[in-house]
Amino acid sequence: MRRARTAKPKQFTVKLAVPLFGEVSGVWEPVDAERRAAWELYVELATRISVVDLAPDEGLLREALSSLYSLFGITRGILRSYGPDVAPRRGPGYVSFGILAVTVLNGALRPLLATWHPRLVAYEATRREGADPVAHERQWAQAASLRSELDAVRRSLTQLANALAEVAGAGDLMPHATATEPQNIGGGGDRMTIVAASGHAARRCPNQVGAADYPMFGQVDRVRGAHGRRDRHRTMGRPPSKPQLVVSRLV
Repeated sequence: MRRARTAKPKQFTVKLAVPLFGEVSGVWEPVDAERRAAWELYVELATRISVVDLAPDEGLLREALSSLYSLFGITRGILRSYGPDVAPRRGPGYVSFGILAVTVLNGALRPLLATWHPRLVAYEATRREGADPVAHERQWAQAASLRSELDAVRRSLTQLANALAEVAGAGDLMPHATATEPQNIGGGGDRMTIVAASGHAARRCPNQVGAADYPMFGQVDRVRGAHGRRDRHRTMGRPPSKPQLVVSRLV
C-alpha cells in the first residue's frame, strides 16, 4: 500500500548565532525556489571540511580557509541562479534564504577570512624550501587561535545547514552522523520544535525535542501524533556548549 506523503511545513522560526552580528532570528515562509536553493547549499555545506570539528592534529588550516572562501562563489552562484525568488520582500521579523545566506557570509566568513588569510599567507612565506608544509603549519604560534575562530564559524555553518535541511525536507547528511532506532517522544499535533541545547534540562513545549531528551542531539524527522506515527532521530555529534539553534515547524 502506498504511504501518504507528509505535508511540508509552511513556516519555520530560525535562530542563528553569527559571530559579527550576534543572534539572527526570524520567521521563514519558504517558497519552492527557496526550498530548492536550500537543498543546493545544504549539500555544499554537508560535504565540506568547513563543517567538520577538527582536532589540533587534524587537517590543514589552509584547506579550511580555502573551503570557506569557495563558499562565497558557490552561494553567489545559487543566488544568481534562482534570482529574487529566494529573497522575497517581507516585513520586519521575517527572513529568507537570501537573508540567511548573505548574513552568514558577511557576518561569519568574511571577517575571519579578512583577518586570517593574510596572516597565514605571511607565515607560509617563511617556510624553508623543502620543509614539510604540514609540520610548518603546526608550528605556527597563532594556529590555536585560528582553530578557535574556525570552530566558531563552523558552529554557525552547522546551524545554517540544519535550518536548510529542515526547509528542504532533507535527511541528515552532516559529517559523522549516525542513525539511532526510532523512539517515541510523545505528544501530538502538527507542531514540532527542534532545539540544539546543552546537556542541561530544557523547558519545552509538548512536541519540543532537545538534548535533555537525547544525550546526542540530532534531527527528528517526525513526531508521534494522534495516529501513532513513529519518529526518527539522527545524531550529529556533540551538542554545542549552549543553546544555539531553534527551528520550529508551524503548519
